[in-house]
Amino acid sequence: MTTECDGLDGGEALLGLLTWNEDSTELLRNFTAKRYRYVSALLTRRLNSVDADAPAPGSSTSLASLWARASCRAAERVLRSPAICQSLRTEADSLSIWQSLHAELILDQASGDYINQWSALGDVWLGVCTPPDIDTQLMRRDNGRFRSPSLGARIPIDLSQPLRTQFPAAGLCRPSLFDSVSTHLILKRLDSALRIIKRINGTALDAVFEMTSNLVLRGDAQRSHHGAASSAAALGRIVLVNPHLAPTDAILAETLVHESTHTAIACVELDGPLVVDYGNKGLLSEASIRSPWSGDILTLHAFVHACLVWYGLLHFWRFVDTTDVLAKEASARVEFISGGFNALRLNALLGPYEQRLAPGVLTLLSRAQERVLRK
Repeated sequence: MTTECDGLDGGEALLGLLTWNEDSTELLRNFTAKRYRYVSALLTRRLNSVDADAPAPGSSTSLASLWARASCRAAERVLRSPAICQSLRTEADSLSIWQSLHAELILDQASGDYINQWSALGDVWLGVCTPPDIDTQLMRRDNGRFRSPSLGARIPIDLSQPLRTQFPAAGLCRPSLFDSVSTHLILKRLDSALRIIKRINGTALDAVFEMTSNLVLRGDAQRSHHGAASSAAALGRIVLVNPHLAPTDAILAETLVHESTHTAIACVELDGPLVVDYGNKGLLSEASIRSPWSGDILTLHAFVHACLVWYGLLHFWRFVDTTDVLAKEASARVEFISGGFNALRLNALLGPYEQRLAPGVLTLLSRAQERVLRK
């Protein structure tokens, strides 16, 4: 498989992944390995900083000494943690990283120590009593630890984040936690969504498991519909907003594939961004492009991501057999997504900003559109 598209490393391989062929499983693992290497490099840089050997407040243990004692299992959880990734990418102070490492070390060594701290993945509370502001019925007690529920027995629900994860620019500034009854009903629907993905395409399911480190479930009474978000800063985190309002479990399935695809694209960007020269704020701030799929006004970077994500979703739905119970819904999704590609005028939309795109990006998107329109 070719791994370049006119200068864009991994471009053609990414298009191959987004057709969900069986050969893409190894590529998914490579994306995960690339992500681990990237976070590890950021952590190493932090460990080499001036404050890495300084004890954390109220402790005699430094960040460097904690990392040196971490087992392979604890290290993998740290490298997979969206919160750790976000702290490192946004150059936050070392205290939050120290706290997560400390919690993982206590968890890994199965010691009898208790601290009022969440694990790096936000799925285990290490205090003696249940965490504040959390419905006690949400968590199960296991070996003296309070653990959050998980999706498909593989993707933990991050209970540490909902009240902290905000995005005022998108109108998401009043998040709320679901109670235990609502959460279990949502998880039941999400498990159904996973079964739908598995039935449609196994590689897409692998992508969801491989790219998603944890889920944040959040309610927003100001919104009358469901939504989702992911972030390149916190690689592996998917935030589901009002998932109970999704019209069908199949749409929830699409949402999981959608956000996992964003993370896969973000992993490609670890080698270099799709949109370059962020220093030119004037031109980039004017780059607002209407999505032919959602109708939303997107930034240049978000629009490039959207073209690739919808390419992957189109191929996902095309795997549904005409005799499947989902055939009617899948046909409607294929028609909707194809309509967006038919209306897409890439040269007109991206031409004015081509110098802000990484070499090969416009060619990659054009190639994706050509392949869609050929079928």
